[in-house]
Amino acid sequence: MTLMNRKRLLRPRHLFLSCGLFILIYFGANYSWSHAAIAGAVNGEECPAHLVDKAEYSVANLLGEMTANPWVYCMDQPAASLSVQYGTTRFAPLLPSIIILGTLGQNPDVASHEYVHAEVAERTSALLRTYRIPTWFDEGLAMQVDTRAEFDTNALRRLVVEYRSTPLQLGSMSTPSEFFGHGEKSVLHYALSKCVVAGAISEWGINAVRDLLVDVRWRSAFPSDKFQPFVEICIT
Repeated sequence: MTLMNRKRLLRPRHLFLSCGLFILIYFGANYSWSHAAIAGAVNGEECPAHLVDKAEYSVANLLGEMTANPWVYCMDQPAASLSVQYGTTRFAPLLPSIIILGTLGQNPDVASHEYVHAEVAERTSALLRTYRIPTWFDEGLAMQVDTRAEFDTNALRRLVVEYRSTPLQLGSMSTPSEFFGHGEKSVLHYALSKCVVAGAISEWGINAVRDLLVDVRWRSAFPSDKFQPFVEICIT
């Protein structure tokens, strides 16, 4: 075999190995998405059409249209070590968002909530949604289509009294580790974020809030300071 023929044989092999290595690195770096994809494939079921239709309608009603096309699974049992009680949405660059609805999340409120997260990622990007949009805004926007009583204004008033010694600043709810606390404090963050975003929509109009998603950029900070006055309104 000539040297030229050997090189020709090695090229496809090198390409195959390079592609395989890239795939391993990519899906390893996006383990959260990969984990959900495996769990959904193993034990996920197709969600009822009426539930999907309601969620899509809620997003369109809030944001003007539904542009995302997420993969959606209803999962009643844990799979691949992933257990979901309510709902979770997972993201990866250039891939559809994955929504998994657990046994307590297969209802219009939770489904619509998760669909908003998928839509935010679609309108910005998986990376911008994760690193440039504060968690309180992402969750507060999703809560606009979530009518569960444990996050309404009555619950917020009760929790504000309970946590009156805790300063409530949007800056302290900007990341998942700050926002998702334990027990009632996490509920407080959800309820407050819902109230703040609702106040902004009422004051500025929904189009102004929609435009914030269009304006999300790597080089510009999210205008959280413009929302802070609504915190004072919500807690008094």
